[in-house]
Amino acid sequence: MDDVSRKTEALLDELDALKGGISELEQRFEKTRVFARSAVNDFNNIVTSLLGNIALVLMSGELDDEVVKRLKAAERAALKAKNLTRQMLAFFNGDRPAMHPVQVAALVEGAVSSALIDSQASCRRYVPEDLPCVYVDESLMTSVLYELVTSAGEGGDGRRSIMVSADELMLSEGNSLGLEQGRYVRIGVRDDGPGIPPEMLDRVFDPDYLSPSGRHGLGLFTALHIVKSHGGTMRLESRVGQGTTAFVYLPVSEEKEEGRAASAPLVTDGKILVMEDEEAVCTLLDEMLSPFGHDVVFARNGDEALRRYDEALRRNEPFDAVLMDLTIVGGMDGREAIKRLREMDPNVKAIVSSGQIDDPIMSDYKKHGFCYALAKPYTVAELRNALHNVLGGGAGA
Repeated sequence: MDDVSRKTEALLDELDALKGGISELEQRFEKTRVFARSAVNDFNNIVTSLLGNIALVLMSGELDDEVVKRLKAAERAALKAKNLTRQMLAFFNGDRPAMHPVQVAALVEGAVSSALIDSQASCRRYVPEDLPCVYVDESLMTSVLYELVTSAGEGGDGRRSIMVSADELMLSEGNSLGLEQGRYVRIGVRDDGPGIPPEMLDRVFDPDYLSPSGRHGLGLFTALHIVKSHGGTMRLESRVGQGTTAFVYLPVSEEKEEGRAASAPLVTDGKILVMEDEEAVCTLLDEMLSPFGHDVVFARNGDEALRRYDEALRRNEPFDAVLMDLTIVGGMDGREAIKRLREMDPNVKAIVSSGQIDDPIMSDYKKHGFCYALAKPYTVAELRNALHNVLGGGAGA
């Protein structure tokens, strides 16, 4: 019995040591996750500034063709950085997408348009307008499709021919995809590249996979992670010499998407209060909005925003909309400020903006008192569309 007791005690000691090691690893990962979120937040502000300044220069007037070409290349690089930060957040924060019903045609068009900026690849779309909505985090799913279209367009001197299609299908119980029974939308991205050998096809989703064009598999690895977090999956079909097709399967949403504002003329005036603590972003927002007739007033934190909003009400010169950063360093942030603002004015039209797209407020913004959510980094068009929504032109108003 003494020998058994000693062995048991030794095993228990080893178990305690193992638990301690696991706990230490969890703490290190949590520190890494917190650091990554902070770094991504700062990086998103930088990319927002880059995208905005590029757009302002492009809108400034007639430019030399070579200058436009270089600016478009810079814009494409900034959009790739935007896509990368969203994939990083998805990887570090697990399965917490901010989902809502989204029209498939709009989802595809947004991803394809961004992916093909300054690209010589051609793309045909076969996406019926009457497809049911999918229940997704629009920002994350756009990054997935962006990755697929970008990958499809690379190689062949950049002159690839791409086809993006979508259809609806019903999956039965015990289907080969391993998905639950039900209705799904299948989005396919097909290229005319050299194809992938059968022995390599199972490896393309591995993070250490290196494609013939030099791309690592981390993009597809993260894309698959994102799609699975939405209750879907991905599959690849390829034949050597005949190209590759990537399929994304997403569950159909039983809800319909709220109307988009793009079909109505953009609202080009309004008094806007912006709560933002980054000086560079403030300068950029002023330059982005003022030329379109908006009167912009800035506040560095929640306290200043509340004071300015109250003063405007007392002068009977209320703000038409408020754009609030969710995260303010060293001051009252958007979470607390919106509560105080709604006590002051229950009809306040507020937009929440953040690079932390996985934050619950970004998905359930109406529940928290906001009219719209704008994910950083954003383009001039996305910013104007957000304001258009709350200023009377869209469903968010």
